[in-house]
Amino acid sequence: MLRVLNAVMAMLVFAIISCSGSSSHSTVTSSPTITVHFLKPASYILNGDSTNYWNSVYVYATNVGGSLITNDVPGSVLSPDALGSSWYSVTLPGSILQEVVFSDGNNEGTSSSPYYPESITRSDICGETWIVGQQCFSSLSAAQASMTSTETGSFKIVNQWGTSASCPGSYNGGFNYITYDAAFLNIIQSIDDYGPYAYFWDMTFTEYNPQYLVVFSFSGNTIPADLLTIEVGLGAPAAPVIKKTFLQNYVQTTSSTYPNNQNLVMDISEFGQANITSNNLYIKLTNNSSGTGNLSNFNVEYYSSTYVPNNPTCTISSTNLPVTLPVSGSVTATIVTSGQTAKLGNAKIARLSALQQRSKLFVSRPLMDEDLLKIKKNIPDPVLHQNKIINGHGTGGHPLSSMELKKLVGKAKIITGLTAEGKALASSSGMIDLSASSSFPKVGDQGQLGSCGTFSVGYYSKTFREALKRGWTYTWMNPWNIYSPKAGVSPISGTAAQLATVFSPLFIFSQVNGGTLSGTYSSDCMQIMLDFGCASFATLPYDGTYEGSSVTAFQFPSEAAYREAVQYRDVPVIPTNNAESMNLILVAGQTKAEFIQVIRTLISSNIPVSFCFNANNYNLEDSYFYFTAAQPMGYSTNHVNTIVGYNDNSNGIW
Repeated sequence: MLRVLNAVMAMLVFAIISCSGSSSHSTVTSSPTITVHFLKPASYILNGDSTNYWNSVYVYATNVGGSLITNDVPGSVLSPDALGSSWYSVTLPGSILQEVVFSDGNNEGTSSSPYYPESITRSDICGETWIVGQQCFSSLSAAQASMTSTETGSFKIVNQWGTSASCPGSYNGGFNYITYDAAFLNIIQSIDDYGPYAYFWDMTFTEYNPQYLVVFSFSGNTIPADLLTIEVGLGAPAAPVIKKTFLQNYVQTTSSTYPNNQNLVMDISEFGQANITSNNLYIKLTNNSSGTGNLSNFNVEYYSSTYVPNNPTCTISSTNLPVTLPVSGSVTATIVTSGQTAKLGNAKIARLSALQQRSKLFVSRPLMDEDLLKIKKNIPDPVLHQNKIINGHGTGGHPLSSMELKKLVGKAKIITGLTAEGKALASSSGMIDLSASSSFPKVGDQGQLGSCGTFSVGYYSKTFREALKRGWTYTWMNPWNIYSPKAGVSPISGTAAQLATVFSPLFIFSQVNGGTLSGTYSSDCMQIMLDFGCASFATLPYDGTYEGSSVTAFQFPSEAAYREAVQYRDVPVIPTNNAESMNLILVAGQTKAEFIQVIRTLISSNIPVSFCFNANNYNLEDSYFYFTAAQPMGYSTNHVNTIVGYNDNSNGIW
């Protein structure tokens, strides 16, 4: 008999509890002390890890003036109170508590830069409060009622730890379930707090055909990739008609260099909108290091009809070479003259009618600078390259930090609701399971790489959406697991033609992992697909192991992988001369009813939804996983999974 687990897929949540009837702190009149009650999550020990999570409870707090009113981090240790062994209470001075942080006291950072992943923060508390997981209540009875409520309706989610029956997180064929209530509490939060969110990649069903590629290579290069900016543009470098930068917006800190004597490939088909035939093409190289190098090769390829890799209609080779990169400086060169570009044909990216049609389903707006001001100051930026190994598998999910969100201003969008058409679509079916489609790839295994984000947006979502568009099916494929090093060998068994229909997470991961085997930002993963597309298992097999110096996660993709990838590139939702716009859309700021409707509409539109949560929650020994809002555990976020279905009437697995 199925045992329904009272566990929550928890995210680091920041909630504001307003004082009833007050509009500002200065108007509050309350007792000089405030008592806060906290329900401790169930304690647990990860497989292969001696750390006992939530064995203790600590509290750290500041008053409205920001003064510390407990011990310094992690704070003061608490003891169970009279409410029961799982309740911990603290009475603190002041009429308003600016910040209250409960944690288990396990520091996974350093003494000088502490990091407490298992913590939950509440701000602006101005009255006695009971905290149960992600929820705050003004009375004990309301808190207790929330713990016994019946939840109906759930989302189906897919992990990427294979299908081993002995590995938590892989049970039930790699699929798990989360109730609507638990998903809302842990995935969505008011835009005023800018806490957790879900997101999706708005791909087009319109066939994309690249028309202009630049192909270039370096020699003698010793410059770390994140310290070398490669900008290609049309017109005058000081005021270009259009420009595009190779990787620089999302490459993380790395000691890896761009490969010497190996061609790198970038699609510049956007330039067809800017009269490429009548402008000079320039390159600007900026070296922010003491390294050296030379640009030794640069070609422009034009494809007038259907794109076939390595079969251009016309190729223009630069004669203004080599270009020597100055130490700690920039160099700009006209790499192809207007007389040469006149040989190229003009072309424009087709309007995306499918995307324009889909925009009728949602009410959205661009992410703005004003949104960033609403990010609570106590939301920590995640530790770069975090990859916590849990049950022998990698994680690597980074929630968008304030720094990453800043990069998305004006580019990403926020869904704030549904149109009447979108609401109708959300109500059209009581159950949809995208993973049941023959066009959905089988459950995979990320191994020990921190590549969960690239699996969600690349392997699952990208493969599924392209398969629907192109009529691909995966009845030939089996779920796959990684047990040993297989560098350069596909973990999926299939013909070359079959493997060419499955997109490799490694193409994305190897370009944004900062030269490590650790985590990534999903926004960077999505930007790779926008600018470069994605290569398949045929040209870049996935390898998720740590062992061996040949691990391909340290390497940039091959020329063949880059050339294959561009034909699967996603075009900006609103085609403009800005080559940096993107299709990332956040689901944030809705009520619970609106949130459920939005996710249902996305699933009904064949759009999988990515989200970040705490993979420690998978360490509950049971045959299945079904997450509810009743009993929380694991507040930090470290892992990306994908919503692939919903069922309005489920109260167990389905």
